[in-house]
Amino acid sequence: MQIQSKEVLFFVEVTNFSSFSDAAEAMNIPQPTVSRRILELEGKIRSQLFLRSKAGVVLTEFGEQFLSGAIEVKQSLNALKKLATQESENPCHVVVEALQPIATLLVNDFLPYFRTLHPDVVLEVRSLTNREQHRKVGEVLRLQSHKMETRNNCVIHFLQAERNFYAPPQLLTRYPEIQHPEDILHTGIPCIAIQQPSKEIGRWHYKMGNKFHELKVNPTLIVDDAIKARDALLNDIGVSWNFDIVMNDSVKNGAAVTLFEQSFSSQENAYITYKATKQLTEPEHCFVEALLSYYVV
Repeated sequence: MQIQSKEVLFFVEVTNFSSFSDAAEAMNIPQPTVSRRILELEGKIRSQLFLRSKAGVVLTEFGEQFLSGAIEVKQSLNALKKLATQESENPCHVVVEALQPIATLLVNDFLPYFRTLHPDVVLEVRSLTNREQHRKVGEVLRLQSHKMETRNNCVIHFLQAERNFYAPPQLLTRYPEIQHPEDILHTGIPCIAIQQPSKEIGRWHYKMGNKFHELKVNPTLIVDDAIKARDALLNDIGVSWNFDIVMNDSVKNGAAVTLFEQSFSSQENAYITYKATKQLTEPEHCFVEALLSYYVV
């Protein structure tokens, strides 16, 4: 019996995604190829690794035992691959995928601090849309507001942001009667909604006392991230229920204002996320530690 390393890697990926098709998509290979290689592996070891159903796959009892050894094999292969390419790669390069408001915060706020600590580390920031943050995590670090499941991912809470109601100053003069979030529903004031996967468009929230209340608005404009919503607000399109980390600079320079004197803001969280099987490089460790020390939750 000769088990090939590729079969072991396929097995680990299917376990990570609990799906043959999702694993195949992540590896950019045809799904039948993954299914065939797993069947060949099960034939070689004469044991079933997965229980298959329309909902996906789950490990058998033997599959759970096989997984621990398979992860060690994958880690060893990754270590060898890293060693073989060490001379051609930049050892101080950190790639981070970040939800666009968080990416903006990194560049404008955190990066100057990080550069003083680690001037030799090159930080590459790739922006994510709301929809993209719900996809499976790849091989890089990710910063996002969506909390992923923790079976296959390491999830670390690092930031709390306030979500509040903002408007261009000139809009308030046209709608002086707005004193409460519920007034938004009755005045016809234009609203800018941020679309989120699996959530109904235009569903906003506000906090009054210790209770959260839902506000179902009919948006004038729908965008897919908070940066676009801010830019539309600055162009006098309407009201935005947005994050303070996105709106603070606009409020400071007078281009935007909070819609109400009383605070109806609610808190939202951000998380560092990476695959549970990922071994962080030293620069990645430095980035995570600096992020946690800078944004004390």
